[in-house]
Amino acid sequence: RIINADAISYASQDWAAVSRDAARAKHRKYDQAAEDLRGSFTPLICSCEGVLHEEFGAFEKRLTHTLAEKWDKPTSVVAGWIRAKIQFSVIRAVSLRLRGSRREAR
Repeated sequence: RIINADAISYASQDWAAVSRDAARAKHRKYDQAAEDLRGSFTPLICSCEGVLHEEFGAFEKRLTHTLAEKWDKPTSVVAGWIRAKIQFSVIRAVSLRLRGSRREAR
């Protein structure tokens, strides 16, 4: 979920409160389905400026450790690669959200 934290509706809240509310809504929606599949769910909450929700940091660390072991690479190298991939994905998603798709509507 991409949130415009500077919107008038969020003016009275800080980013931590806004992202926490969005994460709770995502958890209510998807936690049960993930548990039914014996998995876990981590929401990707992001502001229009690219600030990620704190819960995603734990996922990022777990993914870094797992891939570093699998690829037999230093954790720092894998962490840098993962952060770069995530940031490019976030930038692409925010851009599409703000400007729309490059395709024409049919």
